[in-house]
Amino acid sequence: MNKIQMISLLENLDLPEDDYYILSGGCLLLYGIREEAQDLDLCVSSKLFNQLKKEYNIDEKSKNPVGFYKLMDDVEIVVQPKKIFKENIKMVIPLKSWKLY
Repeated sequence: MNKIQMISLLENLDLPEDDYYILSGGCLLLYGIREEAQDLDLCVSSKLFNQLKKEYNIDEKSKNPVGFYKLMDDVEIVVQPKKIFKENIKMVIPLKSWKLY
């Protein structure tokens, strides 16, 4: 997916901005280091993960050996404890800012 497709996917997911951040190839794509990403990897808060588990029927079978849960074909999520998540999210640029680039 390209940058426009990724932003569109994130908008369609409609996740609360304070409860996730983008990892891996998605970051490289948004910063212009890559032109495409194979999928979207997100780190989500425990609170958001509990909501997504219900909405997308996520269980332990959805988890890969590295610890990511498959949300949909092109989206995977990993969960971080609240304390660590809050420390990491301070460094994140909100999605609405990426639309300007």
